Amino acid sequence: MGRRYTNRKDKMRNPARIPIVLGKLQIVWEVIPDLRLMQLLTNIVGYTGWRDDPFYFEDNKLEEMLDECIERINESKRRKTK
Repeated sequence: MGRRYTNRKDKMRNPARIPIVLGKLQIVWEVIPDLRLMQLLTNIVGYTGWRDDPFYFEDNKLEEMLDECIERINESKRRKTK
């Protein structure tokens, strides 16, 4: 993995984002563990209503989608405990 590919002309993306995004992905995936990873990612994009091509999403956009899913999961849990 020697070369770093980026479409940005400035510095490399912050690698500290990786465990943050993966942690949020884990929270969502553990709720529906029967899905394969690509099924999960495709469903997240569709579930949150985003219509842009996910190939071009920056990680902060995926993080926003995951936050939305986590909020819906938490809302569902709160309703079940009432």
